[in-house]
Amino acid sequence: MSLQEEDVLQKTRAGNLDKVKHLNCWGSRLTDASLLKRMPNVEVITLSMNKLTSLSYFDECYNLRELYLRKNKISDINEIGYLMGLENLTILWISDNPVATAPNYRHTVIRNLPKLEKLDNIDVTDDERSEAKDNGDLVDQKTPTKQEEHNAEEDDDEEHGLADSDVPCLTETIAANEGTTEKVQRPQKSQMQPSQANDRTFEAVKMLLPLLSPEQLKELRVIAKRQLLL
Repeated sequence: MSLQEEDVLQKTRAGNLDKVKHLNCWGSRLTDASLLKRMPNVEVITLSMNKLTSLSYFDECYNLRELYLRKNKISDINEIGYLMGLENLTILWISDNPVATAPNYRHTVIRNLPKLEKLDNIDVTDDERSEAKDNGDLVDQKTPTKQEEHNAEEDDDEEHGLADSDVPCLTETIAANEGTTEKVQRPQKSQMQPSQANDRTFEAVKMLLPLLSPEQLKELRVIAKRQLLL
C-alpha cells in the first residue's frame, strides 16, 4: 500500500503537500512512501508499525527533525546513508526493525549521523559519540535521485516532449475522470503522422489541466518554460 496525497492532506488538514509539517500514518500497512519526496518542509514523521523496507523515501526531507519508524522491515544498515544529508535530524527511532540487530548497530548509526540527540528513545551521550568513531562502521552517503534528472533523460529520448506511447494513458485517464466506461481508442503510432501525434497529445494535455492541483500546474509551467528554451 502506498502513501496517498489525499490521505495525507486529510490527516494533516494542509492545503498542499508543501505545507505539511507533521505527518502521522502509524499502523497504516504502508509498503511505499515515495510521496514524501514531495513534502520538502515536513519536520516530524511518524510511520511506525508499517511495512517499509527502505529509508530512501526520506532523503529529500531536508527539514526533517524527528523520524519514528519502529516495527517496519528495514534490514540493511547501509540504508542509513539515505539520512546522512538531513542536517536537522536529531531524533531517530528505528528499533524493532531487523536492522537493529546488526553488529555495532547503535555505534554505526551514531557515527554516520553525528547530530542525533536521541536514538531509539535513548539519549546519545558524548561518550557514545567518541566510542562510535572507533566501533561504528562507515556507511556511504546516498545521493537523492532528482525527478528533474529523470525527466531530462526522457526528453532526450523523445523528440516531441511527451512520448507518443503516453497518449493512451492520458486519454484513458480523461475517460475515467469523466465517468465514461468506453475505452478511448486511437491509431497506433505506426499509423500516425508526427503532426497528428502532436495534436492528439496537445488535446489530451488540455483536457487533463482541470484535473491537476495548483502545485502540479506550477510544475507543468516550469517544464514548459524549459522546453521553450531548448
